Amino acid sequence: MRSESGTTTAEKGYKVTEVGVIPEEWKVVTVKDLLLSLEAGVSVNSENRAASSSEKGILKTSSTTSNRFLPTENKVILENEISRARVSPVADSLIISRMNTPDLVGAAGYVAENYPNLFLPDRLWLAKVRSRACARWFFSVLCSNKMKEQIRNAATGTSPTCQNRCRMID
Repeated sequence: MRSESGTTTAEKGYKVTEVGVIPEEWKVVTVKDLLLSLEAGVSVNSENRAASSSEKGILKTSSTTSNRFLPTENKVILENEISRARVSPVADSLIISRMNTPDLVGAAGYVAENYPNLFLPDRLWLAKVRSRACARWFFSVLCSNKMKEQIRNAATGTSPTCQNRCRMID
């Protein structure tokens, strides 16, 4: 609500914050406050076919398109490269694309279960969030049009067709 002087006021049970009027019991936090960790994988050499259930696979950037995590979007890791792979998707985490076209930087997928035979490349982040509820909420925020626009505007790179990174976590 606005007072006669033009300042924002809050009804009983609410407070005015830098993000607007919110319930008194809520607090404003940063993205960093929500995260336990944010890790990137490493690039490894692979074959151009999906890994079977008995093989180790590296996720493709396309594993986080359309606001979903698609574990089938992977390539089998060459045997001599397996020891280099290091970050696997774990339950109640998010996978976030950090490199791609402007429209796909920041694409995210919610991971519902563990995938010990799959690994992230350097183009994807694994975001471990403080709680399952927080992970699902954060995922819905990342998928919102407003957040996608902010991520797209924050992405930096040499050309619009290949943005190099996203600084949304600052």
